[in-house]
Amino acid sequence: MVEEVLLEKDSKYYFELVVLRVENCLFSVPRHRFERESRIFQDMFKMPAVGVPDGLSDSKPIFLEGISKEKFRHFIEFLYPKSFFVNDPDDPEPNTRTLEEWEDILSLATMWDMPRIRKGAILTMSSMDMDPAEKIVLARCFDIDEWLLPAFERLVLREEPLGVRDLHLLGEDSALKVCALRESLSRAGNFLPGRGELRPHPNYRQHFEQRMRNDLGIGWPSPRASPVPSLVASDA
Repeated sequence: MVEEVLLEKDSKYYFELVVLRVENCLFSVPRHRFERESRIFQDMFKMPAVGVPDGLSDSKPIFLEGISKEKFRHFIEFLYPKSFFVNDPDDPEPNTRTLEEWEDILSLATMWDMPRIRKGAILTMSSMDMDPAEKIVLARCFDIDEWLLPAFERLVLREEPLGVRDLHLLGEDSALKVCALRESLSRAGNFLPGRGELRPHPNYRQHFEQRMRNDLGIGWPSPRASPVPSLVASDA
């Protein structure tokens, strides 16, 4: 008679898979990052099920509505890079991801209440070269207050006047206030011609900050905490 051996699941390297449907595409991935990073997914996986729970098979996946498979793929590539499974030299490092990919990561991390990933995405995107009007749009969309004043300042100091695209992105009210602020600072003698931007006199700062608070209700952000450590390398 064969003696039955009691087996245990390794606490770190036993991955339970979950099948997720996005649009018409199925994804089968380890579920531990979703559980660890998001209380929304923690609660979802704990919900009692009648019969076979969703997410255990291709025939009964968990359907994630309202997002595109391309956006979700960018998010999955961040959570589970190829090097997680196999040493792939073509796998993108965090600093090679495009702005669009980081926007998708930020969007889903915000939607699913994943604060560590959201902070990591904001930290990375903060150092990327972004059009100031686009940065303002993202800051408003994702409640990133610390981006607003520096981005508005770049618009105010930019030698090139606001264009139709800026008007479309900012909205008429904000665009007109930026134009008025540029005109006010110029008349006050606070600007000097520069290379690609206007060089302000040292005394312009107080006037600028006061107008931004009064006209747009924003000010310089408080000092931020230390940077968030790498999220990809933190878990194997």
